[in-house]
Amino acid sequence: SYLASFPQRYRTKLSQPSPHPSTEAMVYTSPIVRAACCALGFTLSGGVPLADDSSALVQSALTAHQQSSKTETASLSRAQVVQSLGSQQIPVLPPFDCDKHPKLCEAPFNCQSFSATQLMAETIGKRGLAANGQANLRTWCMAPDYDDYIHACIVEKDL
Repeated sequence: SYLASFPQRYRTKLSQPSPHPSTEAMVYTSPIVRAACCALGFTLSGGVPLADDSSALVQSALTAHQQSSKTETASLSRAQVVQSLGSQQIPVLPPFDCDKHPKLCEAPFNCQSFSATQLMAETIGKRGLAANGQANLRTWCMAPDYDDYIHACIVEKDL
């Protein structure tokens, strides 16, 4: 068999179950951070950060709140969001740019009055993502680069 070709020392190690993560590796996550991760499409696996997320937190060159006037946008990179959430903070977003993304400033999105803090802390943190069974379309305000797609799908009903 294929495994028989491996030395015994490797077969023994492969057959042993992997240990559970130590309590030092566990990270407490508040309900707001869990809701923010869920809203942004991240997963928290038992409180243990994903390896690439840990790497993102370690890189000291990242600055989540650094914005230049040329590249100012309403979205953050995944690494910036992870850094903000890792420090138990809700990501800070600049005001929504309706000139750049006018489709998201119309109903049903209304991103011109969008507040990430309000959405995550007051809405998702207290009631969940879809407490009344309806999707919260304002979460698309955090991903304005998809405005053409989401507008075609939701508003124009062009699936």
